[in-house]
Amino acid sequence: MATQTPNQAVQKLPNGRAAAALLAAGIGAGFLGVIVLLSEISAAVGAALNWINPVGPLSGKVITTIVVFFASWSGLHF
Repeated sequence: MATQTPNQAVQKLPNGRAAAALLAAGIGAGFLGVIVLLSEISAAVGAALNWINPVGPLSGKVITTIVVFFASWSGLHF
């Protein structure tokens, strides 16, 4: 077993940016789950998320999820 002398510096790897991206992906996935549940429970929420008629409420769900992902990623990144 190798011991570390006081002259050897411990190299720390920066991983905060990657952790922010992974955490933001989890936040986005959680938000998508909540918005889908709300859309299925409430017809008013489903109608409010119908931004593009051929796609239906899926367009609003995906666009808001992307906005939440990028907002949380930028917030966690800095």
